[in-house]
Amino acid sequence: FEIIIKELNAMQPTILSGYAFALKKLAEAQRANKLAIKPGILQSGGEPLSTEDKKYIQETFDAPMVNVYASSEHLIMGIGSDALGGMYLMEDNIYFELKHTKTYSTNLFNYTLPLIRYEMSDHLEVMSDTTHQMPFTKIKEIIGRNEYVPIFLNDNGEEDFISPILLVELYIKHLTKFQIHLIDKHNFIFRAHLEPKLSPVTKTKTIKKIDQHLQKILQEKKMHTVKYTIEIVDRLWVDPKTGKFRLITR
Repeated sequence: FEIIIKELNAMQPTILSGYAFALKKLAEAQRANKLAIKPGILQSGGEPLSTEDKKYIQETFDAPMVNVYASSEHLIMGIGSDALGGMYLMEDNIYFELKHTKTYSTNLFNYTLPLIRYEMSDHLEVMSDTTHQMPFTKIKEIIGRNEYVPIFLNDNGEEDFISPILLVELYIKHLTKFQIHLIDKHNFIFRAHLEPKLSPVTKTKTIKKIDQHLQKILQEKKMHTVKYTIEIVDRLWVDPKTGKFRLITR
């Protein structure tokens, strides 16, 4: 985290974008006079942004916040801001079906791998639109989504997070699938599913590579006190409620 602050101070970005949790931590650093930047625009995405955190971050940097509603499956799904008075769904790209506890989405652009009535555990609440700044459905910016971001304590005893992008892009030969199970802010389990019929030597080498990758991530985040267990499993199950696979559980 100290490296991020140092590089941001040197860079002096005009646009600051990140997860809501990360933006909140940067705002705290700004108020503590560790960070000294003046971005003109703030952008939050990847996880829900609460009204309190949004107000705190905007007041800290004295800049407007653009809240992006996105997913790995559809990329940008909605855009919100105070100026818009809510969030507009990008219905020129995606067809939405809003239900009480979930949302079905059908993309209109992915011809290679179409997603039709794709179920997402997102609760979207429609709001009245008196300004009609965009010709789309307007929803409240607070989006209920049942996902987890791995947050641990670093060497300074401060909360920090590991970007899910780092985990999604983790590739190790012979590792077919994996799942992170969060125990607390000091411990997690890495559940690994390996290719079948690996020789004992290959299996040992693969587990060693997994261990090396995890160590590298934790070292870069200065989380040397965080402990983990690599658990080899025969199968990783999908969430019985949603029918979707969870990368991170707790």
